[in-house]
Amino acid sequence: MVVGVNISSFRFKKKNTKKEEFIPFYSDFSKNKKDCAYSCENVIKVIEEFYKSKILPEQLDYHKKYFGTKKDSFKIEEKNDRIYISFTVICGAYGIKSEITDIDTNEILFKKKINNADVKDFRIMFAFAKNQKGFEINKGVVLFEVIGQYGVKTLTTNKFREFLSNDFHVMPFFYTVSTREAFEKLVENGSFKKINLIKNEVNPEFSNILGINCGKEVRTVALTSIKEKKNFVDKLLNLATSDNEVYEIDDEYDDISITIDMGGRTKTTSIKDIGSLYIVEKLPDDVLDIDGEINIPRIDIAMMQYADDYLNNIVEGDEVVD
Repeated sequence: MVVGVNISSFRFKKKNTKKEEFIPFYSDFSKNKKDCAYSCENVIKVIEEFYKSKILPEQLDYHKKYFGTKKDSFKIEEKNDRIYISFTVICGAYGIKSEITDIDTNEILFKKKINNADVKDFRIMFAFAKNQKGFEINKGVVLFEVIGQYGVKTLTTNKFREFLSNDFHVMPFFYTVSTREAFEKLVENGSFKKINLIKNEVNPEFSNILGINCGKEVRTVALTSIKEKKNFVDKLLNLATSDNEVYEIDDEYDDISITIDMGGRTKTTSIKDIGSLYIVEKLPDDVLDIDGEINIPRIDIAMMQYADDYLNNIVEGDEVVD
């Protein structure tokens, strides 16, 4: 069984605003809604309240999914001037009768009823810089464990959006983060008409002084028929990526989508329909124990390393100018 991780950047904006004014992580989120039921002075408390609100699992009949968070799985770690918040999501599908069969003996072990859910555990981690005077942190990364063909990114981000929107009048935005190698595979599988990329231009001098990443974002919109795909990748990534070739695919909707040309007809296709767009990075084999169970301390360490690799090349926020 292959265990991997899907990585996105994330940030927040007050609901129904169009300005590119993202909410600083270390500000009072509860002030964005009148009569907010929570007291959350920073993003750490917001994530914790989301975790606690889902400990009692819910049935999502429209997806036939059973979703919740696992009790006593919430953990906060501080290391390298960063915050790492991790917890376990439980998720399973129900609604279809089936027979659970031993593939070695062909023996039917259990007959699954329509109200039985095949529940799996998935580890999730939010990572971002610690608060620092003179700087507003407004971007971090979130990592979702992937087990074989199973994952919880779409479902978890949808529930997180619902929670923030209803209870804080805030909307979270998730941008797929990737590397040049993965992007090349995307281009090889389609003739793209439009691609929105975010270039993170990190200021190394500022980062060396304060230990966090300041700089600017440059949004690149590519409109082309891409006749020579290899040349297109070279030209676009020279414009759209940092020296370390880490970029974000802009996503301001529920799902990332791309516009492609299929036989002269332009069609917008959801990320869920293109396997190569679901970018998964393999985790080390030792995150599984001898029985195939996830080792929580090991997977958290591996996720922290992946988080650091991306955070080191992402503009994490803005310098406060007096």
